[in-house]
Amino acid sequence: MDEKLRRLIYRKTRSRAFLWKLGLAIVLLGLVLGFLLDFLQVGKSHSLQTRLEVETAIFDMSSGQFREPDSDEIVDQLITASADPEVEFPDFLKWMPLLKVGLPEEKFSEVTKAIELRFGIEQADLLRDFFLVVAKGSDAALERIAKKADQDPPERWANQILGEVAELKRDFGQAYLRFKTEGLHPDAEYARQKTIRILLLREDYEELARLKEEPVFSDVFTPSVSLQSAIHSRDWWQIIRLIPATQMAGKHLGIYLIAGLVALVWAILLLQLGQIEKENFKVLGLCLAGFLLGVLSITPTLFLVILQDDILSFQRSGDWIQVFAYYIGGVGFREEFCKLLLFIPLAPILAKRRNELETLIVASFVGLGFAAEENLNYFMDTSGLSATSRFLTANFFHITLTGIAGLYLCRVWRQGFRGFNEFLYAFGIVVILHGCYNAFLSISEIQEGGFIAMALFILLSKFYFAEIHSQHRSSQSTFSVTSVFVIGLSLLIASMIAYQSSLVGPSLALQLIVPELLGSAIILFMFFREFSESIGS
Repeated sequence: MDEKLRRLIYRKTRSRAFLWKLGLAIVLLGLVLGFLLDFLQVGKSHSLQTRLEVETAIFDMSSGQFREPDSDEIVDQLITASADPEVEFPDFLKWMPLLKVGLPEEKFSEVTKAIELRFGIEQADLLRDFFLVVAKGSDAALERIAKKADQDPPERWANQILGEVAELKRDFGQAYLRFKTEGLHPDAEYARQKTIRILLLREDYEELARLKEEPVFSDVFTPSVSLQSAIHSRDWWQIIRLIPATQMAGKHLGIYLIAGLVALVWAILLLQLGQIEKENFKVLGLCLAGFLLGVLSITPTLFLVILQDDILSFQRSGDWIQVFAYYIGGVGFREEFCKLLLFIPLAPILAKRRNELETLIVASFVGLGFAAEENLNYFMDTSGLSATSRFLTANFFHITLTGIAGLYLCRVWRQGFRGFNEFLYAFGIVVILHGCYNAFLSISEIQEGGFIAMALFILLSKFYFAEIHSQHRSSQSTFSVTSVFVIGLSLLIASMIAYQSSLVGPSLALQLIVPELLGSAIILFMFFREFSESIGS
């Protein structure tokens, strides 16, 4: 690198004014990219259900109520979807239960006109009656659908609609019969999926076993369904065999790319914090091994989830004491125990090297690996809506927890019994912090729960950065540690804004990301406070 350019970079990356302007520019670039992605997604169906889910679940903190969606925007989206060749009629049946608030009947008539042009008058009438049932509670509309379902032969999709209505009313017996009848059609995969879902909700494993023998239902018996059956029958070998298969099922390349890119950004930040040079292949290898072991630690964690929640019937419901007991003794313990269990093979190597900064960073990579794999599961369960919280605060939360626990575990190898006592103390604190953080976020009755959880997050961040700073050595690196941290976090925020905008549009994306921006600001604040690198104005 040219010496003049190197000096310029050295100076700029140590300028507070330059860094906050650069960070802001990166975030704004993500917003612009979000608008562009939203524009390019017009008429595409893959994100419409996600948008509807968000539209009907945005909480207005100023009024303390769920705000009513923009009915004109929803109508426009549905009409546009009706002209999309990738959208089929069952897609509209999936969306109808999401329209039970905020959409007047006269507005919905515009949608049914578009449906009639695309799919015919019979299906348009069915969709109109379905809307009247879920949005208006119309008994007359329900009777018309039932009449069509009970005729010989039944009108296509009528049983599907009755199954959806019965499920909304929690009449699972009726829902099962209707979904199963509709699922006999070769192209009714969604109805067959709902049939299996209802049987699992009813815990009717005998009927599930009988249904598995019917060839038409063979395509919906996923590893997850088989795992639920194995849990019910206490078939431990099948449980162990099916957990990895369940982890792999249903994930596509796009999800791996997104999670991988985010993990890469956090990895670069950790390497910079640990002052690990690219020529230090041994430590880089330990970091990579830590990341892979963290990914693998999800498997024993899932086994403990099954053992605690399904076999021993741990419950998160009940009074506050039960909720805290579940999150501390259940979630907090099993996740921190399994991450640390997979870190153990690296502990003797790191203890022998006697470099606590390396130890902290390698242990942090185990937490990053766990978070990266966990991100994939959250993606599948929430259609990508959890991306913001998973990639920002949740990733850093796992990084810090495992980093601290791993550091104290390695001290056991060097300090003997005294180190073991300190480790037990530190591990107990990590488990309690983890459990309390989750518990405070989950108990809606505690209005200050979110603030208390954030206070715990601040304490953890403070301790983590203080440990790093205490081991840090002075460096004349071209790029300052602060600049890499600010730029990396800004890139994560910008990526999340762009990604969420592609799913739900820029306006809703910003509403989803605001709470996580607070968490990111806290991470930066605690970094600046504890990591007193020399930064000019």
